[in-house]
Order: sequence, then C-alpha cells, then structure tokens
Amino acid sequence: MKLVVSSASITQSLSNFALKPALPMLEPTTIPVRRLPRYGFHTHTERLNGRMAMLGFIALLAVEIKLGHGLLIW
Repeated sequence: MKLVVSSASITQSLSNFALKPALPMLEPTTIPVRRLPRYGFHTHTERLNGRMAMLGFIALLAVEIKLGHGLLIW
C-alpha cells in the first residue's frame, strides 16, 4: 500500500496553521518607567569607561611623542 501526499495539500495545511493566532494580543495599560541603575556593568557605564580609556591612550601617545621616548620605560 502506497501513501501519496501532494505538496500542495501540505503547504495549504501549513499556511492555515500559521495564519491563526493562538491567543489575542493585549495592549499594555501602563508604560513602565525605567530608572537608571546605580551600580554594576551597564551600557552607559561601559561606554563612559571606553571613552575615558581612549582619551587616556591618546594622552599617553601625546606625552611619548613630546618626550621622545616611551613613558613606561625607566
């Protein structure tokens, strides 16, 4: 006994399944207010840390160019 299934019937059954939502979506009644965290690894603190590191590196290069030798060499 051979079972023959056409690809059109599979696609139609899958498309019918995909179009029906499981549950209706609800809109939120209030919008939450986000407070900035006071400590820890967060996006704004890491961005500030990276910017300060870039400024420090450029300042180190400027001092080394002005002195004519490396600052970390004794």
